[in-house]
Amino acid sequence: MQMGAKLEVSIGICAYNEAKNIGYLLQSVVEQITRDIFISEIIVVSDGSFDATNSIVEMAVKEQKGIKLIALGKRSGKYAAINAFLRAARSEVLALVSADLILDPYAIEHLCRPFLTDPGLGMTGARPLPKNSKDIFFGYLAHLLWDLHHQLALVQPKFGELVAFKKIDRDIPETLVDEEELAALVKSKDYSLLYVPASIVYNKGPMLVRDFLRQRRRIFAGHMMLKKRYGYSVATVNSARIMKCLFKKELRIYIRQTHWLMAAMFLEAIGRFLGWWDACFHKTDYLWPIAESTKELHAS
Repeated sequence: MQMGAKLEVSIGICAYNEAKNIGYLLQSVVEQITRDIFISEIIVVSDGSFDATNSIVEMAVKEQKGIKLIALGKRSGKYAAINAFLRAARSEVLALVSADLILDPYAIEHLCRPFLTDPGLGMTGARPLPKNSKDIFFGYLAHLLWDLHHQLALVQPKFGELVAFKKIDRDIPETLVDEEELAALVKSKDYSLLYVPASIVYNKGPMLVRDFLRQRRRIFAGHMMLKKRYGYSVATVNSARIMKCLFKKELRIYIRQTHWLMAAMFLEAIGRFLGWWDACFHKTDYLWPIAESTKELHAS
């Protein structure tokens, strides 16, 4: 973190039992290379973690100036952890980082620099890249989903994993899709949204059917609830738009592996049906189960 930057940014990390990755994530945040951005603080909100997450962060607090830990007594949900971050952060521009990521060294600089030149900008989003191998089905699936995310976001910004936004003066409500919830709130204030593909973060896609369906079910239910709450439609909700995007030159490689593509579409359909069911019949759980196979990113 460098002194003398022109734009101060507070970084928030919401964690629940993230001992496998939180140390690596913090290292990648501390080692960010910046020129126009100054990371004024790194706030980790531990949402009732009972593994080694808190002790790892406490050690980082002792070793690195600017890192803070807010340990919530019991798990209340990610939206509650985000609200704790919103209340504690001092900067006018905030960055929210998922705890199971590793940041590219220039991720924060690229993500936040547009705020310096566009006063009407309210939120920016990074590009996630999975570390999974494409040689196995779940690696193919992870790359397919995030490459589709990238192509769609180039047309209509789609947010996930790492975002930056102008500080909002209210708590966010219970939500299953926190980044898009923030986007809807920012958009409602007539600010613009921007996708910044140069800002790269690395994640790990699910390696089990159970974990994949857990994620897709939650996300689709959250998108449906978002549409009902704000009239805000996320780019990936439109299946026709996704199919059209799939035939772009950049994505045709996925079509060639027909058997994997059919399996991917089948699993996605199941996840969307389950998400639709949850949203329609109010069976949502804001304390969603952890997709364990997405952790240990550094070992990928």
